Amino acid sequence: MSKLIAEGENNTNIFEVFLMLHMSDDLLEYRNVSLLPAEPADIARGLTGNQAFAEKDIRPVGTPGKPSRMQKLKVYMTPAYAVVLEPYQGILYATVNDKRHTTMSLRGYKAQQIVEWLTQQKQKMDSYFLEWDNVLRAAYKKAKGNRLSMYAIEAIFKEEMSDYPNLKYDYIEQKRRVRIRVKIPNCNLGVFIDAYWGSYRQKLPTQIENLKQLLDLHSRVEKMNYFVSR
Repeated sequence: MSKLIAEGENNTNIFEVFLMLHMSDDLLEYRNVSLLPAEPADIARGLTGNQAFAEKDIRPVGTPGKPSRMQKLKVYMTPAYAVVLEPYQGILYATVNDKRHTTMSLRGYKAQQIVEWLTQQKQKMDSYFLEWDNVLRAAYKKAKGNRLSMYAIEAIFKEEMSDYPNLKYDYIEQKRRVRIRVKIPNCNLGVFIDAYWGSYRQKLPTQIENLKQLLDLHSRVEKMNYFVSR
């Protein structure tokens, strides 16, 4: 999860998947032995009067032309996050906020089991948010660490190459590294140096030394007209 956040994925979408993974894990506590699919209307009746849910948290969603047993049911865990129950081809499915990528099969579960499961999820939302906050902190810490590594790589390279004022280069920040693209003066020769977040302190000095040797060698020979990728 933290890796996806650090790479810029939408936090809301990731949190919905986060909820789905935790909720589906809790489904394993119940035995899915019923041969008849549970109906949203039965689940709504089972939730009515449940102290964990307010009346406004239980919202049947009518669809014109569909029989009542085929209607959706939205059960709000919080004002922003709902478990949506919907039958499809004889199987009841649950999603978080009606997002397809969070689909959970409720095949074989009795209505009362689903009511208990929904109640359990409602009661665990605070712990889910707390855990999610920790995930976010870890992700942002990692992103901050990568940014500091980027600054360090730039500083090291600039200082070490200060004796080559005509050297043109730029930094390309990637997921796990900084790629330094170096254009050697007066020719079409170029070099790529890859400085990885976890190993640049050990490897970058050697890479820079090799680059200096290449530059010094090039200054003593005729111009080359090809591009070297390294």
